[in-house]
Amino acid sequence: IKALYNGPSQDNVEHLIDRLLHPPSGVIAVDCETISLVDKTAIGIGIAINERDTYYISIYPEPSEILFQVYNLLTRQDIVKVYHNGNFDIEVLRIFAKANNLAYPDVWNIHDTNIMANVSALDPDLHSLTIKHTDIPASDLFTIKDVLDEARNRLGRKQVTMLDADQTLVARKCCNDVRGTFKLLEPLLNQLTTKTYDCYETDRRLTGFLKETELKGLKLNHDRLEQRYNQLTSECETYEDWADELGFSISSPAQVGMYLANQRVVL
Repeated sequence: IKALYNGPSQDNVEHLIDRLLHPPSGVIAVDCETISLVDKTAIGIGIAINERDTYYISIYPEPSEILFQVYNLLTRQDIVKVYHNGNFDIEVLRIFAKANNLAYPDVWNIHDTNIMANVSALDPDLHSLTIKHTDIPASDLFTIKDVLDEARNRLGRKQVTMLDADQTLVARKCCNDVRGTFKLLEPLLNQLTTKTYDCYETDRRLTGFLKETELKGLKLNHDRLEQRYNQLTSECETYEDWADELGFSISSPAQVGMYLANQRVVL
């Protein structure tokens, strides 16, 4: 499957693509599907342009003809991108961009429903949040575990990845995720108090700073770093010598625990 539209529109393909490439509200929800959590090779991108219209654009193994046009939306600073755990998705998109010599995705004009849930002390699981805080029926939803279990049952083996899964199921699951993310934006924002909103804004902006820092790195004062390293090394050697004189190894938790127990030290 190279692309999937999920929604009520009866427009022809050309109009559906045009609406995707020109999101009417200037806000889109984004989700990436990868081979696995370890192998972050992107196999598809989900986009929701509103609470009803969602799209899945295949990357691997067969890329969609409009893949790069859709990806361009994610680099634009004039479009709000709503993620659920954007840190993961942005990393996945950067890997894709580097492999294809493309501009990196924008990291500033974003929202993250995962961060909103965390600062509000809610269970950040997207599936649970969607059931509790949107009107999407639980019967319409399924998880990555459901997708992989289908592959395990069909193939008769335990070890599978998303490449082994039914790609139509992968696409539908991704569309569900971005639809849920889009619909969560308003209720989770409204649930934030003055204090938790400030906390959310700090974390949201911090995502941008950290992602930019990852690209640039940190400039270190090598002389000061070496001085601090030598200082700490000397302190560690002092403690090791002290422990050796007392008859135990400071690098052994069991021996340290035994020594403290024998000394009746109350921590």
